[in-house]
Amino acid sequence: MTMEIRGAVEDDYPSFVRLFGELSIPDPTPPRDRYVAQIVSRMLVAREGDLVIGYAIWRAYGTTAHVPNVVVDPAWRGRRVGQRLLERVRELACAAGCTRWYLNVKADNAAAIRLYERCGFALDQESWALSIRWAAALGIPFDPELATSLVRPEDDAELSERFGMAPERIAAFRTRATGSVLVAVHAPEGGGPVAFAAFNPHHPGAHPFVVRRADLAGNLLRACHGYADLESFDFIRLTVEGDRPLYDSLIASGATLTFALLQLASPL
Repeated sequence: MTMEIRGAVEDDYPSFVRLFGELSIPDPTPPRDRYVAQIVSRMLVAREGDLVIGYAIWRAYGTTAHVPNVVVDPAWRGRRVGQRLLERVRELACAAGCTRWYLNVKADNAAAIRLYERCGFALDQESWALSIRWAAALGIPFDPELATSLVRPEDDAELSERFGMAPERIAAFRTRATGSVLVAVHAPEGGGPVAFAAFNPHHPGAHPFVVRRADLAGNLLRACHGYADLESFDFIRLTVEGDRPLYDSLIASGATLTFALLQLASPL
């Protein structure tokens, strides 16, 4: 096989659209303008002749590299396409000063998990993609004494410390999609943020959806609801990362599981 790995270009957009559908996720396909502005510079493609047979997207958050997508054309699976893409991502991430990388994979995708394990990844935490109708979400108990606010760039350092996220990752949520908002719930009397979500009303989804305690979910959902497109959607999608009590609480409150995820990580 004479496979070539190279950086993506704008003209790869039709191939990106074709392969994006292989992810089988509810996210809408990014439009061409977003692809050009936010994705193409972080994307590698695998080509056989003139045919794009796979792609990988990655970005650095400080010294951590995140690989949100690795997609291979079904006709080319089992031929080390994904492995070659990841090997190149590893090279670029190391050159950028990253010391760790991670990705998410559906828990039932055994073939992808085997690929990632061959590349050195191991289980870091479980995550869950959920959906809940606004009628159920607004029925979850909440504390009316807690305040909500939009997150400003100057708030990122405090959020990073509170929730263990790289500040670069928090900043990236602002530009992830047009109209995205970052909302926080605050403890009374200047107690600082106790819940945080990056909410895209057009998806509609909150990723991540993070709380210090599971009983704060009602407050955070109401903070997102204030920016929801209720004429188009009567539900919100949530991504819960590694917080089993929050997941259990949301399921008990009427949320449904879209799919379970495994976050895999390793040193570079």
